[in-house]
Amino acid sequence: MKRTVRFITTVLVLLTLLLSLIPQAGLAAPKADNPGKGPKIKIKFKDIEKNWAKDYIEQLTAAGIFQGVKEDLFAPDDSVESVQVLVMVVRALGLEEKAIQYQQDKETVQNMSHVPAWARGYVRVALEEGLITEPELSNLRPGQKATRLDVAKYIGRLFEGDDWLGEGTLPDLSDLNDLPDDLKGYVILVAQKGIMIGTPDGQWLPYDLVNRGQMAKILSLVLSRLATGAQQTELYGEVVRVQLGKSKEDSRLTIKTKQDTYTYTISDECIIYVDGKQADLKDLEAGQRVRLVVTQKNGLLEAVYIRAENQAEKELTVEGTISALTLGQGSAITVNTKNGSETTFLVTDKTVIILDGREVFLSDLKLGQEVTVVGAEEDETIWALEIAAESDQKEISGKITAIVTRQKPSLSLEDNQGQSYTFRVTARTKIRLNGKTTVLEELQPKDQVRVWALDDEALQIEAKREEPKEEEVEGKITALVLGKNPAISIRTATGHQYTYNVTNDTRLWLDDKVSTLDALKVGWEVELKVVGDKAVTVWGESLDDDSERTVEGKLVQIKMGNPITVSIEDEDGFLCEYQVDKKVNCFFGEQKTTLDELKVGLEVKLTVQGGIVYQIEAED
Repeated sequence: MKRTVRFITTVLVLLTLLLSLIPQAGLAAPKADNPGKGPKIKIKFKDIEKNWAKDYIEQLTAAGIFQGVKEDLFAPDDSVESVQVLVMVVRALGLEEKAIQYQQDKETVQNMSHVPAWARGYVRVALEEGLITEPELSNLRPGQKATRLDVAKYIGRLFEGDDWLGEGTLPDLSDLNDLPDDLKGYVILVAQKGIMIGTPDGQWLPYDLVNRGQMAKILSLVLSRLATGAQQTELYGEVVRVQLGKSKEDSRLTIKTKQDTYTYTISDECIIYVDGKQADLKDLEAGQRVRLVVTQKNGLLEAVYIRAENQAEKELTVEGTISALTLGQGSAITVNTKNGSETTFLVTDKTVIILDGREVFLSDLKLGQEVTVVGAEEDETIWALEIAAESDQKEISGKITAIVTRQKPSLSLEDNQGQSYTFRVTARTKIRLNGKTTVLEELQPKDQVRVWALDDEALQIEAKREEPKEEEVEGKITALVLGKNPAISIRTATGHQYTYNVTNDTRLWLDDKVSTLDALKVGWEVELKVVGDKAVTVWGESLDDDSERTVEGKLVQIKMGNPITVSIEDEDGFLCEYQVDKKVNCFFGEQKTTLDELKVGLEVKLTVQGGIVYQIEAED
């Protein structure tokens, strides 16, 4: 067979995580060609200057996660709706592109008719990810305000695989007695993690509404724990170097985190604070603790918010093991040093907690872990500024045997000695496949995998899969599938039947000319270059003569359309599809009939000429 062209295509996919939250008055479906990327925002909200949530609002607005109700108003006390919260969480998970694809999907429109049109794709993703249940979805109404219990359910399900009670103590909450145990579990989970604690007098207030300022804090606490590596929105570390340029955009900041050293361009509109006061680049110095908010612009990450702190006057560092943890109201950590002394530090939502190089919640720490705590003494109280702990990790290698992606995600593997293990996969699990960041759903049984785990929780998963090699196959076309999911089936000279998907990147040639799939005919000889189940190139040769031939088999399908086709199964069990002439002659036994009167399962003999069926003879 002649082959005059060889074509190789390479596709590079770049996934960008961008989020946005807008009040109801300004809500609209994001444009599909630029999902989640909002306009650049100059923060000048006159109604947040004295608001308790100012820091959170500025951080997330600088990152493009929030927008104001007006150019100069944020409305921090306005309530959020349940639908808005679901949209936020879907975006936080990096699933906005999937949500946008669902927006105009027929199934989405039909099943989400009671959901605001702009949010339907997001709510469908939220349902698939287990953030909301079917009964909850059926009761979801436009304009429905989100209660603290609603938000606890949605956020709690992100961490549902975690140990709910851990090893710390959690003060009693007096107003949860009437809640069912499953709902009470979500409240305890978010309280335990310090996301939504409750009041100092022991009330959690499950039915109070959540406002925009409160959501800013909740999202800020969650985002720094969910995101890892290149997708991080917030980073914490120490200033290594500040390179001043002619403008902020020409300037760069290098920081060292527990994981690595990073350098970022500084946005021209970057907001900078040093020791709680508005500052400039020249006020940043090596050695300062720093928290960055970064976003992506033109494919590059840039810092849009910087909060730096100099060393406190009465700062102390204590090394030892964790001897006590108090969660919820009055959060605290007690460290037992090697000389037997104990120091207790109070923990706030500003305390940075690092476990094995990653930012975590206080509830993720365990008694007995090695820990270094940096604190500051004020009025005879020691406040924890930074907690860095190391776990007793184990490393297991083997082959994946099972994957669970819903409800309580997990991964099972078998090592080289035949020992089986199952690990929980949580929000903080970092997953890579062939060196690239991925999600649990992309892994497959039989993938080679290395897991770093703490107890039964997978902290990091490194998977390897042999990439499919390019191969060449030859044979005769037995079936062509046109339409939404095009494919080509061939039978080789050895009798093997294969089916390959035809994509937009597949190059098709017929008689040494560029062609299309619908120009090919069943029965023609073809040669394919394939990778896995995808056809990269198809070379075909049309039959030189129009000689008449017959084929026999069992009728398995009739497609009445344009074109009309029939499929038969031959004596070897192979399926073949043929195009049927509109004036085809049909017989059942000796009696003439019509094509639509023939039934699947009949034995048929087809008379074919030039790839077209002109006569069908059927019998029982």
